[in-house]
Amino acid sequence: MRRNARGATIALVFALQRAPAMRMTIVLSNNQPTVARWSGDAVIVATPLDAIVRLEHDEHVGTVVLAGTFAGNHELASFLDQFYPNVRIEREA
Repeated sequence: MRRNARGATIALVFALQRAPAMRMTIVLSNNQPTVARWSGDAVIVATPLDAIVRLEHDEHVGTVVLAGTFAGNHELASFLDQFYPNVRIEREA
């Protein structure tokens, strides 16, 4: 089966849409042991505002982990979930 240039371009676009994108994790924590545990795997921020700035300016954020004193903040989790529905919000146990 021969494909013309248009068909090859469309196939490439579909392949790129199915390919998993690199998704960044943001860890919101002001707790030093938590920061040490996550330091190699994620971007660590210390305030909710820092997390929001990252969410607004980086389209590759897939997950926000609320850790340390932020893990129990239900209002913050609800806010992030409501305003960033494409981002998974998790709480560190």
